[in-house]
Amino acid sequence: MNMKINMQNRPLLSIFTSLFCDNVLIYTVLLVTSVMYHYRSSLVIPYCLASIILTAVLFKIFDFVAKHKYIGPAVYIAVFGIGLYIVKLIIDIGSSSYPIAFWLWFLTPQDALDYSASYTLAIFLLMEGFFASVVYYFTKIRYRIFMGFLTFIIPFSLYGKEYEKMPVYFIIALAMMYFITMINYRQISVKSDVKVINKNEMWKSLLVFSLIFGSGAAILPKPSITANREYLEMLLEADAFTDKLMKTVSVFVDSTTNEMFYEQETDKLYYSAKASEPLRLRTRIFSSYNYENDSWNTVKKDTYYNTSETITYENDIISVYKAIATACDESAEFSEKYGLNGFSTETLDYPALKEMSITPLLYGTYLLPVPTLYYDVENSGGSEDIKRSINGAFFKHEGNFEYSVPLKLSYYSDSFLVRDSIKLLLSRISYQDNYYSLLDDACEVLENSGHFSEADIILSAKNDEYDAFLDYGDSTVIKNLADEITDGLYSDYDKAKAIEAYFVNNDFVYDPDFRKKKGDNAETFLISSQTGVCYEFATAMVLLSRASGIPARFAEGYNMSELGPDGKYLISSNDAHGFPELYIASIGWISFEPTVPYDDLGTADKDSATAGLFKTGIAIIIFGAAAFILILLYPAAYQRYFVFKINKAAPDKSIRLIVKRLKSIYSVSNSETAFELADKIYAEDKLDMSVIAEYFNKSVYGNIPISIEEKNSAIALYTKLWRLRKVNKKIKKMQKKGKARVV
Repeated sequence: MNMKINMQNRPLLSIFTSLFCDNVLIYTVLLVTSVMYHYRSSLVIPYCLASIILTAVLFKIFDFVAKHKYIGPAVYIAVFGIGLYIVKLIIDIGSSSYPIAFWLWFLTPQDALDYSASYTLAIFLLMEGFFASVVYYFTKIRYRIFMGFLTFIIPFSLYGKEYEKMPVYFIIALAMMYFITMINYRQISVKSDVKVINKNEMWKSLLVFSLIFGSGAAILPKPSITANREYLEMLLEADAFTDKLMKTVSVFVDSTTNEMFYEQETDKLYYSAKASEPLRLRTRIFSSYNYENDSWNTVKKDTYYNTSETITYENDIISVYKAIATACDESAEFSEKYGLNGFSTETLDYPALKEMSITPLLYGTYLLPVPTLYYDVENSGGSEDIKRSINGAFFKHEGNFEYSVPLKLSYYSDSFLVRDSIKLLLSRISYQDNYYSLLDDACEVLENSGHFSEADIILSAKNDEYDAFLDYGDSTVIKNLADEITDGLYSDYDKAKAIEAYFVNNDFVYDPDFRKKKGDNAETFLISSQTGVCYEFATAMVLLSRASGIPARFAEGYNMSELGPDGKYLISSNDAHGFPELYIASIGWISFEPTVPYDDLGTADKDSATAGLFKTGIAIIIFGAAAFILILLYPAAYQRYFVFKINKAAPDKSIRLIVKRLKSIYSVSNSETAFELADKIYAEDKLDMSVIAEYFNKSVYGNIPISIEEKNSAIALYTKLWRLRKVNKKIKKMQKKGKARVV
């Protein structure tokens, strides 16, 4: 006799259910996905789908390992070894084109580094193998609640080390799945006489509790708490370690892209600043633009720090135009030639030297951003080893700036550029057309009149060549647009202001959620998308300025915009800003602001953590309601589908489907016979199903075909049983409530 039931026609739905409706699998996928969101949020969906497939495959392998005492461990070791070898190959591929080692990339805050697809894929495979192995073992093999909790907090620790906020939906989903997984695999007792009865009812209660917990945790009002991390940071020195890593990688990472300026999940506070006006603070500058990958590179790649030079001042902006004014005093012919009549030392309105202070708010801070027109810095902490990087920012060559100790800076405000006495000079100078000839003539006048110190200043200015900052890649798109914007203008300053105003006058849009397409660059931003973050606006102005003959460079740093309750500006990670710096002849490097204002009307609530929690709670409620409705409707809907299915099936298959369905309903294992199933049905619902058992044995074990009449009789009996069970359920519920009595 044929003792096998044909399983070739097993429904695809059952295969899907066995693979993906496993709460341990779902929990593992959530752990991996939450980690990958930290490393590459834009690819979280592909990584989630890949994790589902890979976790399902690994769990099947682990099932085999668990069932085979000797060969199982060998299989696991082999799979583990192959996985590590693949990861090594991927890391080797990444390291061949990435400037820092994998371990350093892993330990360094990701928002400070360029994206590495190979390193990120390696992290995914490592996390997948680790979480799948640990979660599977400490739930399905050997239940350990402490190890389960340690695994649960790993993603939170990863976010916490960089002060990054994990999205609320990950927090709630992880908490819910952790709770469900731990309860489901909890060892109630080691005694053999203790059994868990009515497991389906336990699952219903567990689901309802989880939904209430998730939605309640998200929607209920939260107290407003200001965390004081000072003591914790003193103990752990986490920031010192992070900044040391930052100092290490800054030697190698010499490029930047627009991803640096997307709104961050975390809002890490770096500095506070006391100043009379909001300023743009610079940390790095870049001169070489790559159209292919839309990135900027630094001027010098070999040395990031100028360690031999103690700082005094970068450029005393008064000196050059004061010397030119002196030449005008001495020579009317010089003034006439360059249209500077009325420009003299007597009418010159000198800018005042202003003071500000910056206070590091992280332990281990070594970098100090500066305004574009900074003059000097004084470390009130008493250290004398402050150096200047080639990019202009200050850093401590040995050690770090002291936590919460303010550092005083002196600077010139660029507001003096609008004064009439300076505007006259600026309106007459073009870097490419007449600047160096003006300096030659001024130097001659000054030497002939005995103003040798002023002549030396002019000679120094003549030696400064900025032609390297005129490269715009010979883009015809950039050149044509630059000519259009600056048509009819002569001076560099007038051209710069026209380019700066172009973006707001032509309805460009600042959108922190905008993500460029592959291949997009400054040309596509100017011509088609006209949407981006500060990076796109600053890049476009630098290239347009260069095409107009004005030396320009890309600068990154911070915007001072948010005033704290004590009147100081708070500078955080979300204040990261990119802006253009243009060399305005006779003055020096001046920063501009082409980035249009962000229209965030009504978005404050949308972006707040509380609003995010509330929306997550609403989503959980909607999901719970939908699941509840589906649970209520599913039995009746599936019953209709099943009756339709067995009516359409051949008689023999119909009988087998009925028995299989009844075994599922009455929780009877496949090892029990059809007559044992009939006995259990009679014991619970007092309906004799032995006829169906006879038909089943006749077909499966006797290979005797089932007639149409027998099939219809079995279907009628099954339908009668289904109706009887519904009535019995109602009676049992009424008995529990005391509204019915047993007769």
